[in-house]
Formats: sequence, C-alpha cells, structure tokens
Amino acid sequence: MLTLDRAEFKKNLTKYLDRMFYLGGIISPLIASPQAYKIFVSKSATGVAIETWSLYFLGAVCMLIYGLVHNQKPLIFMNTTVLPIYFLIIMGIILYG
Repeated sequence: MLTLDRAEFKKNLTKYLDRMFYLGGIISPLIASPQAYKIFVSKSATGVAIETWSLYFLGAVCMLIYGLVHNQKPLIFMNTTVLPIYFLIIMGIILYG
C-alpha cells in the first residue's frame, strides 16, 4: 500500500501548484492578448471597461508584490508576464475609449 507522510504530501502539492502558476503565467497573457490586439487594430475600445482592466492590473501588482516579499517565484513569473498586457489594454482604452 502506498502512503505519503504529511511532509511528502505538502512537497508534492507545492510542486504541482508551482507548475500550475507557471502555466498560468503563460496562459494568462495569451488570454488577454486578443483584447489588446483588437483595441489597437480597430483603434476602438468601445465596450471595454477601464475599471475591470484596472482592477485586474491592481490585483496583479498586489500579487507581484506578495510574491516578491515572500520570494514566490511562480507568483512573480505569472504576474510579470501578465502586467504588460494589462497595461497595454489600459493604455488602449485611454487612447481609443
């Protein structure tokens, strides 16, 4: 019978969650990129809420700071990859909204 002690379980769970955050750091900018693309190609931000994207940006900044303070590399990676896209979207809304 296979058993895991508490420390081994925590180590395995941490490794799994780290991988999920790294994957999120790749997927999240890909999810947001079409919005930025649409704004800048069409030169229109009609229907795009600056409040929503500003809160996404603020949330990512908070998570980045948390990751930096606690030296959590997956959080740092995920939020540094998505912040530039959120910033572009906000700038696009300001320019073309």
